[in-house]
Amino acid sequence: MRQRYSISEKESGVAVVEVEEGSKAEEIGLMEGDLVRAVNQKTTADLDSFKEVTGKTDPRNGIVLDILRQGSPRYLSYMGPAK
Repeated sequence: MRQRYSISEKESGVAVVEVEEGSKAEEIGLMEGDLVRAVNQKTTADLDSFKEVTGKTDPRNGIVLDILRQGSPRYLSYMGPAK
């Protein structure tokens, strides 16, 4: 998987393999091949930690993702639904 997206084995995180049209992931700006390294400053080194962090995260309060896209670090933010 990592080879397919040119993600170094040294990088920890969760690789995005698909983004469904109309999903929250698409709305936030995630793309296939992104590596999610942290959610709201909480490290997501693997799928288990990603599920744990996102399970405790309320999107109504906003989300900031620390990602790696094509080798470049980026931040994506979601500020919750309009009130």
